[in-house]
Amino acid sequence: DFARDADVIYVYATQMTPALAPWLWRIIGGAPYVLHVQDLWPDSITGSSLVRGKAAGIVNAALTPWLASVYRRAAAVVGIAPTMVQTLIERGVDASRAHMVYNWADEPTGGDAVDGCSRDAGAHILYAGNVGDMQDLETAVLAAHQARDAGVTLTIVGDGVALPRVRAVAEQLGSTNVTFLGRVPPEQMGAHFRSADFALVTLKDLPAFRGTIPSKLQTALSHGKPVITTVQGDVRALVGELGVGFTADAEDADALEAAFRRVAALAGPARADMAERARSAYSGRFSLEGGIASVEQVLQGASRSRTPQGSD
Repeated sequence: DFARDADVIYVYATQMTPALAPWLWRIIGGAPYVLHVQDLWPDSITGSSLVRGKAAGIVNAALTPWLASVYRRAAAVVGIAPTMVQTLIERGVDASRAHMVYNWADEPTGGDAVDGCSRDAGAHILYAGNVGDMQDLETAVLAAHQARDAGVTLTIVGDGVALPRVRAVAEQLGSTNVTFLGRVPPEQMGAHFRSADFALVTLKDLPAFRGTIPSKLQTALSHGKPVITTVQGDVRALVGELGVGFTADAEDADALEAAFRRVAALAGPARADMAERARSAYSGRFSLEGGIASVEQVLQGASRSRTPQGSD
């Protein structure tokens, strides 16, 4: 009953299961729905360590036909990266109903804004986020250790299932330039970003990750921090296009070490210019105001569609 008078149903799909009820409702002539896809299914399940082998094949066979129907019947589908949108079209979304809207960050208030980096030697690099299996922070610790003579320091803020393993790598190496702070209250993160020269954005090189953009990218740019990233695909292309940092191959400690050394050798004025580009990129591509306006436009268009989309 709560959806009976709705003009449109908005499904924020970090997982696709919330789409089940709107999909069924639409089949019987209910309100149109808009999918805002955050992670591709079944890729995010079968392409990770969650499901492997024969079980992955079963999950894929079970979900793919249903997902195709969900996409066809949606009044609109929003993806968070260019490659994701193209993949959604290939999987059944009509191109005229496919939209690309970048995610935004919890934007810092005035006191958290920074004026750029002026350090002329070394580099303080910040990783802030989940310390999980997919983040491949063992590689980051090794790369930072190898670049210690260049004045590189790495601070890891966050917790996760891989934290004990990542700590063990640092201990085995005897690293003196890697610091673990664990979980930090959100209100303290502004100070950590202010003290950093660059933010680190990492993921393993899996097909599912090439068409996604981790929120750490938007968060860093919103603080005016350029990035060093090992995320392949759209993130690597964006960082290069916008000139907001350095890239390296995923799961390659030597490549990441080279990026760390380039950062450490970057002179103060060049760092300040890159920090300014980071702020401008966030305002121009990833801002809360711009993202909300784009989603509202999609919802308004979808609300005018009452004829059920697609058929099975």
